Amino acid sequence: MGRLPVDEIWGVGMRYAIKLKKYGIHTAKNLLECDETWIRKMMNVVGLRMVRELKCIPHFSLEEGRSMKKSICTSRSFSVEISDYTRMSEYISMFASRCSEKLRGEAACARSISVFMYTNRFKPKARQYSGYFSMDFHTAASDTITITKLAIECLKKIYRSGYSYKKAGVTLSGIIPRNQVQLSLFDSADRKKADTLMQTLDKINGNMGRDILKLSSSGINNKWKIGKERLSPCYTTRWSDILSVRV
Repeated sequence: MGRLPVDEIWGVGMRYAIKLKKYGIHTAKNLLECDETWIRKMMNVVGLRMVRELKCIPHFSLEEGRSMKKSICTSRSFSVEISDYTRMSEYISMFASRCSEKLRGEAACARSISVFMYTNRFKPKARQYSGYFSMDFHTAASDTITITKLAIECLKKIYRSGYSYKKAGVTLSGIIPRNQVQLSLFDSADRKKADTLMQTLDKINGNMGRDILKLSSSGINNKWKIGKERLSPCYTTRWSDILSVRV
């Protein structure tokens, strides 16, 4: 402790280090010898906890595993504003599919879904509108078909024609582990069949590339490269981008 400079202690930034050195505190040992009331006054409660950690008094618990996400969102700002419902529904379907993939990657299910969309607020002369709607699943779900259906239902509630939309997105919330899903008394869905279908879809897309298999509601001939018009060429990984040199 006597050889550890105060500015190398985790939690002591440059600003605090300069302030402490003005009071003759140059090492971790000097800091440990300070009165805790003075430390709290100088470095607030976070600094006090940090000093107590140096004294082997634990204040920050260790997380042995990554905690489950509380929500999952997929959204995009469109390079070209959208004013067509069919086009917007394809985007919402694609966003819902992405959220479903992430959700299954967490081995979890979602209890509710929300869809939002809004116009370009940086165009004050244009007509402005923002919409948001949320719905609950009858039973927590993770399969793409169920999630996409409800996402489209949310879209129908908020979509207004006559506006040019700049951004939209889908959010899944109420996320719980798959083994904690409580089935409805009148639930009649073939969940085993749905799980098998999703496992097959994820496996094929994982091995052969994203969107090799997808719902038709996401569009047939769409290439989802939103905002990548100025993406640098992949000189070393794509045949079409290899440099041509004339001699």
